[in-house]
Amino acid sequence: MFLSDCQTNRQESAFVTKNPNLEYNSYTPSSSDLIISRANYLNKLYGFWLGQSIANWTGLVTEMDKIGNIGEIKTGDFYTREDWGKPDQPSIWGEGKPSDLSPTIDYVFEDKEGVWGADDDT
Repeated sequence: MFLSDCQTNRQESAFVTKNPNLEYNSYTPSSSDLIISRANYLNKLYGFWLGQSIANWTGLVTEMDKIGNIGEIKTGDFYTREDWGKPDQPSIWGEGKPSDLSPTIDYVFEDKEGVWGADDDT
């Protein structure tokens, strides 16, 4: 994939820097290359990681609670928005206990000086 900007925009190019740890080979684009805007790509990449982070952080309370009805494991229907704010159900690992992070399905916050324990495996 070849990344380029279709427009000449001095303001945007001010944010494009070269990483001294990377080697930049010369390249001549071909007519079959997909050319995309760096600004649009950056915006979509930012949105992707923001969405992944929010999902990871908010999903820790409900992780492995509702995995469907697979073989002998019967966890019931998946959570929906109607479950927001209601009690967390035990996960398949929880031995009958809900999450230690929160008793309800809600956002979980870390203290200002705390370290977030997200298992960032996305």
